[in-house]
Amino acid sequence: MLLASGCLPPTAGTARVRSRRAIKQTYTVPRVSIEVGPEAMSFRSPHFLLQFEDEIVTVRDFETLDGRESRGRGALLYFESQYEFLTQVLGVEPLGPIRVVVAPRVRVGSEGRASEHDAYAQTHFQRLNGGVAVSTTLYFGIQAFSSPGVRAHEMFHAFAGPYGLPPWLDEGLAVLVEAELIGGAGWAKTNKDLTPIGQDPEGYNLIQTWRQAGSSLPFRDIATYSYAYSIVSALREQNGDQFFPDFFRLLRQEIARRGLHSYTDEEIVALMSAAAGRDLLPFFRDVLRFRLDAERVRAYLEELRGQAHQEVAPRIPMSGLRP
Repeated sequence: MLLASGCLPPTAGTARVRSRRAIKQTYTVPRVSIEVGPEAMSFRSPHFLLQFEDEIVTVRDFETLDGRESRGRGALLYFESQYEFLTQVLGVEPLGPIRVVVAPRVRVGSEGRASEHDAYAQTHFQRLNGGVAVSTTLYFGIQAFSSPGVRAHEMFHAFAGPYGLPPWLDEGLAVLVEAELIGGAGWAKTNKDLTPIGQDPEGYNLIQTWRQAGSSLPFRDIATYSYAYSIVSALREQNGDQFFPDFFRLLRQEIARRGLHSYTDEEIVALMSAAAGRDLLPFFRDVLRFRLDAERVRAYLEELRGQAHQEVAPRIPMSGLRP
């Protein structure tokens, strides 16, 4: 089974590589061993396999063995640095191996158009011995591969693809990584606003329908990406730097208990309330105008309370969870 995830905002561009985070940590270039394959067409580091397609030799700066080796090594050092950021700052860990494939152009969309500016992640699920093996392939066109912002954005999707996050959360966090890892996504940081991006006839936030059948929101639109970023940025500002690491830790525990599946907004709100140690339903329902079934949020919180991770769940007040 394949699951494609992660699309770039239409104006995501190249940003200068630097370490810039709200939490006060700075990472240097990691010291890792990189294994170089024949003709410098493949590279392996502790957490990634990078492969160049044969046609890469037609691209400027990739024609020579030295050129390919220099760019391959540099890319893996960048990805290893991002691995440290994602696991230690956001707490998201890949659920399987990640392979990165770079070509002059990648084929995207239903018509399979070739583009050098696009990138996307594809998650593979294979049932083995009663369980599910997960692996992810991240495809880059050459121009996308040359952009630190694109690499940061799409690598988050490679990590988070198997988690089953709703698009507003998946893309919001990808933009957050792009903004804080390299100081990019200025277009999102200057447009932070929690006012619903659009409302249905009943007054509920359209962001919940993003990329679902029948949604009136464009599949790729800068305003939608910015709004998704505004939500996740506000959640971290209001609940602290440990909020997302606690959320992903709980999510991994639930995946171990229940298996891989797509999480509903009610389940996400319950897990986030557990991570925050407080009721987040009023934020989602009253501020963001999310359509939520409070009884389902309550039921899932009760379920969480009965699990092994009781060190977080019992702190959640239930009085605010009203229909």
